[in-house]
Amino acid sequence: MMKNHQFAAFLLVCACIFPEIMLLAAKTSDKFCLNGRYTVHVVNKLPDQMKVHCRSKDDDLEDHFLNPNEYYNFSFCDNILGRTLFSCQLWWGNKEVGFKAFTSGDHRYQCLKNQCFWEGRSDGIYGSSYEAGGFIKRCMGTW
Repeated sequence: MMKNHQFAAFLLVCACIFPEIMLLAAKTSDKFCLNGRYTVHVVNKLPDQMKVHCRSKDDDLEDHFLNPNEYYNFSFCDNILGRTLFSCQLWWGNKEVGFKAFTSGDHRYQCLKNQCFWEGRSDGIYGSSYEAGGFIKRCMGTW
């Protein structure tokens, strides 16, 4: 009878530890990207410098300053539970805008072959969008 309780306790410990081990592995190796590896690209199509700051619940990617036509990108594994969300803030002079750069579940409409593209332009923020059988650049927000 004691062995059944010990086995049940062992299974409970494994059930609690396994997801944490898989999340750690996903952050440290491409081989463990069970839900796919994605790259977000942010391009400055403005006439002046643009500041970019992206983050998720677990990762703060800090400030990056892009001159005209420069880009910043970052790669990550989608969360094993499919709950990854990266948001970004862009600053251009005294103007600021925020947007969701990647959302699990919506990535099929935001990304092309696991590549997600965003551009800061003078009339707004443009992102890849799946429409009418193809990917197009669409204004996703204004300054």
